[in-house]
Amino acid sequence: MPTVKPAAIYADPATLIPWANNPRDNQRAIDKVAASIERFGFGAPIVARKADKEVIAGHTRLAAALQLGLDAVPVRFLDVNAHTAHMMALADNKLGEVAMWDEGLLRNVLSDLDEVAPVRDMGLGWNNEELDAMLTGAVFDVDVGGDHEDGFASGSQFGLATGVAYTLKGP
Repeated sequence: MPTVKPAAIYADPATLIPWANNPRDNQRAIDKVAASIERFGFGAPIVARKADKEVIAGHTRLAAALQLGLDAVPVRFLDVNAHTAHMMALADNKLGEVAMWDEGLLRNVLSDLDEVAPVRDMGLGWNNEELDAMLTGAVFDVDVGGDHEDGFASGSQFGLATGVAYTLKGP
């Protein structure tokens, strides 16, 4: 019979060391991730180096856990050198940006969930205005602070999802 190893163990989050040169600014996401952890718990462990407990993936989950005052979090410790760990950290952050939403399917899933119990304020990561727009197909404004090099001018509307239009508002 093969040896079974746990995918993660529980550790004190205060003993984990965030990567000091992590170029990802997670500050704006901490409250939303904390709300998600409160609602659902940890869906994925924090990943850290075995040698020095430096965080590879999960900086936002770590900050949220510390904010919540948790005394134990799931951690997967990997036996990798610092160079590999830092490449993994960059890949973990960048690869998450590659996936796209199927907006129609997302709207259907949210609608189905909303029929059973309201999805607003449930720690899904979207604010209530975004959820309302997705569920109703409403137009809402996105304040992006002025004209942008990508060709979108302040006050212009553009569609990011079928049935949903956004208005860019400048200063």
